[in-house]
Order: sequence, then C-alpha cells, then structure tokens
Amino acid sequence: MLKQKWSKIILLALFSGSLLAETSSTFVFNAQNTPDIIRAVNFARNNQKGVIIQDEGSSRAQNSGTVYLHLNDFKQMITLQLKDKTMLVQSGMTWNQAQQLAAPFGLSLKFIPAIANEPIFETINYNQSGLSPQDPLVADGVESLRLLQPDGRVVDVSPDKTPQLWRGLFGAQGVLGVVLDVQLKLVKNQNLIRQAERMSYRDYTPYLHDQVQDNPDISASFARVDVAPGKDFLKDIYAVSYWVKDRELTGSPKLHPVRDKIASSVYQWSEKGDWEKGVRWQIEKSLLGNASLHPNVTRADLLLRQTRVTDNQMRLVYYIPATQFAPFIDNLRTVALTQKWSFNQISAHYLAKPNDLLLAPRLGDTLAIVISLPKSSLSTTEQQAVAPTLMNLALSHGGSFALDQFAVQDIAKIKLAYPQFSEFQKLKAEFDQDNLFASALYPSAG
Repeated sequence: MLKQKWSKIILLALFSGSLLAETSSTFVFNAQNTPDIIRAVNFARNNQKGVIIQDEGSSRAQNSGTVYLHLNDFKQMITLQLKDKTMLVQSGMTWNQAQQLAAPFGLSLKFIPAIANEPIFETINYNQSGLSPQDPLVADGVESLRLLQPDGRVVDVSPDKTPQLWRGLFGAQGVLGVVLDVQLKLVKNQNLIRQAERMSYRDYTPYLHDQVQDNPDISASFARVDVAPGKDFLKDIYAVSYWVKDRELTGSPKLHPVRDKIASSVYQWSEKGDWEKGVRWQIEKSLLGNASLHPNVTRADLLLRQTRVTDNQMRLVYYIPATQFAPFIDNLRTVALTQKWSFNQISAHYLAKPNDLLLAPRLGDTLAIVISLPKSSLSTTEQQAVAPTLMNLALSHGGSFALDQFAVQDIAKIKLAYPQFSEFQKLKAEFDQDNLFASALYPSAG
C-alpha cells in the first residue's frame, strides 16, 4: 500500500479520489513497488498536478501544487544473471547496495560512481560521471531499463531498441518519466594496484595523456587538489590511479569501516576553518603518498568507498577540457582569493570517452572538477552567487556544468554548455505533451 506523507497542507485529500481539498497543496509519496509508482502518477494526472521525482534526502525547496515522488524504498534486486554478467534492480537501490549483492559472486559493477551511496535513479536522472576514464558516465554501465512514460505506458529502453529515448533519458532529471527497473552491467571483480604521485597542477594534463589516456589497465583515476590556505593553495595536487593487477578474483569486498569513519570525521572537522584545512591536507599528503598504507584493493572495495558530501556542503561539478585544466585552476584561484572562498575539497577525474547523449557534457579528453564548499563559510547571498560565478568561469574555458547545479534558469547558458539541448526539448514535447513531469532544478527547461 502506498505510504503517504503530507507537507504544508491543512486538509487531507483521498488518494484514490479526484476531489482535492486544496489545489495548492504539496504531496509527497514514498513508493515501494511499481504499482505504487503507477498509482502516484495516475493521481497526479487525474488531479492535474505536476510530478517531480526527488531524492528523499533532498533539501531543495518544494513547490505547492506538486506531487513529489520518492523512490528510496523502491530497492529490491530482481535477477542476477551470472552468465550474462547483468543485474536487474529497482532504481531506488543505491550503488553500494547493488555492489554488495554482486560481490559474493566475484563480480563488480562496470560503472564506478563518484557517489556510491546515491540511488541509481538519481545518478541516471542527473547523468553523473564516475571514476573510470573509459566508462565515464552512468549510461556506460547500464544495459537497459524500464521507464514509466507520462502516458502511463511502461516501455523497455535500450540503445538498440529505443535509441532516441535512450539518448535523451540520461540527465533528463526525470522529466521524461520514472525509471523503474535498471539492468546493470557487471564485470569480474579485480585486484587493483594503487599508484599516487604528487605534482604541480601544471603537470597533471601531461600526466593524464602519458599515463591514463587509452590505458585499459587503469580502472579509476582522480586527483586531489591542495585547498589549504598558503603558498601551495590550488597548486599542489596528488594524482591517484588504480591499475589492474589480477583479472581473476572471487570473494566479497574487504570493507574498512573504522578507517572510513576516521577519514569522514577528519573531513568534517576540517570544515571549521583554514587552520583545520591545513592540518587535514598535511594528513592527506601523508596518507595519499604512503603506499604502505594502501594495500591492494578490489574494484568492489574502491566503489564502496565513494560517499556523498555532508548536507552542510555545496557540491558543484564542472567539465573542463583537459588542456584547460591549468588555466582554469589559475582563474579559480584568483576568484577564490578575491571572494575569500574556503574550499573543503577539490577533486578531478578524467573522462576520456566521448558519447552522443543529448544531455552529456562534451566528453573526450575532459576533466570533471568537483568543488565542495562549506555553507557555513558563506552568507545566503554568497551561496547564491557561487554557482553562477563558477558556471561562467567554466564556460569561458570551453567547458560546461553539471545540470544538477541548484536551479539553472538561464536556458541560453544550458544550450551553450549542451549544444543538443534543443533536440532534448523537442523530445520532451513529444513524450510529455501535457508536461506532467517537471524538474525541481531547471523547471523552465521543459
């Protein structure tokens, strides 16, 4: 039975009826199965409400007169095909939950997300990038999926059967329908050797082209940038790559909850101020550069380490051509010092493979730059100015921005960053003529 939670309403409305007590009410539905989702969408259609698919943990403002659909309890595994190396799961399952189910069979997810404790539907809706240079976007790790369309039909979506819908779905933020079941690609779990190298930020692009680009033995690659105030601010980096050691491996991943808890605690402690960030970076340098502290890990273990930032952090993602990394960092440093920004973390991961998705950033020799700032260091006005400022900086370097940046209202800038956005708008008009599904992030895009 569909669980109902009510927010900002005085009178209750019957779920199965068409009579609403208050047309400006906000309705939040938590779905546990496919019939729940279908009933929630039918409720919205019958009562002329828009539908927004939202992560249950989201703190974004809600619009009145809207049905918010939460899928976090929609998280069962349906099948695991060992021969075909695929796993069919409900889209509310998180990546680490899926990985823990696959690991006992000696398998790992093909896509290594940058945030593993995030629901799969959210990664698809925002087309988020991962840590593997050769499989940079979530679409690279998905075989097919089932979609509940605005007209109520459930369709199978794959690059072969429905190429147009497949190209538009990733990054669409749920405005083309509800992702139900997702068939994930699996690969053999593998032992990985970790290599870390401290270098100047100016040497990072040559390092990528020499060591990482077109290297099939590298499963993951990223860099950490020095954010501690001082002479090395945004100049010193650690480049980390994970190389395949053994292509044959069975068994469960080795989790390190104590180590991960300590790392998380140190990270949160460093949010207090510049001195704490300096201490943390010194600790990170000793940890990142000390090979003895990093025994061989598996793909599964590496995936399970990735977690989302805390709620008091602003997490912003920008895509920059690899050749523009050093100039971008130079300009970012100037802006940060002028605005007196205090970064909690800046990381970069290399996206080597291009694709033709409508809402994918320009990929191929590209870096995803992930920037985290503590909200406590910024006033409300300053918080609102950060994303537009960084967006303009990314565009000035021929880059783009992730479409999960707060509310992006400037369609001209979206089209500049995503040249096929007009084609996506046509697809939206074709598949959702009544504009049933909306987005909380860029509502005017539909």
